[in-house]
This record gives sequence, C-alpha cells and structure tokens, in this order.
Amino acid sequence: MCETYQDAQGIFRATLSPSGANAAHLRLVPEIHHGEARSNFIADNGILRQDSNKPTKVFESLALDLNLKEGQTLIITEDPKIEGNLGHYFLGHRNENDIQPKILLIKVMRSKYDEMFQPSN
Repeated sequence: MCETYQDAQGIFRATLSPSGANAAHLRLVPEIHHGEARSNFIADNGILRQDSNKPTKVFESLALDLNLKEGQTLIITEDPKIEGNLGHYFLGHRNENDIQPKILLIKVMRSKYDEMFQPSN
C-alpha cells in the first residue's frame, strides 16, 4: 500500500546497548515523521512537561540489528541513480538542480561494558 505523507522527514531511530566486552549492539529503525507537530503533556518522574512531536510511521520490519566491535564503523548511504527506495528518501538531499547524497556513519569508539555484571542464566 502506497501512502503520501505531508511535510515528511526520514529519521533513523538508533538504540545502542552493550554486547559483551568491547562491543555494542546497534538497532536502527527507519521512521517517517510527518504532518504538523502536536503538543501534548507527558508525566515523567513526578514532573509534567509539554512535548511537541509530529505523527510518526515506524517501519519495524525494516529494522537493522548489528553487533559492532570497538573500532568498527557502519556506513549507510544511498545510490543516487536509484530512485524510489528507502535510501533515496532518507539519505538524499534534493536541491532544485542537483542531488547530494548524505552519509550516515556510526563508529564504536570505546566500550566499558564488563561481562562480570551480566545477569546469569
């Protein structure tokens, strides 16, 4: 099913967690934030605060799960010759006369995770 989103912005939600000594588990989930921002109130630790967010379409089935070791780098970009795919909408910046691809780099620099504190089974 094809949907049209107004004032859309492609976002990758990144979650990082320890994964053994000198490694990290990375989860990237593509989302489309679209439409006008809506204000709402959020209760958090006994504090009521106002938040403003756009409606979000989450593509959980396209999530990327990786284990990266210290020093490894994940590089994501688009192929500007292929239009209509997810990379085209999330990582391509369009000007009137030109397409400038973006690049997403995530590098694990250091992990201080200690396996001694991992729950035992």
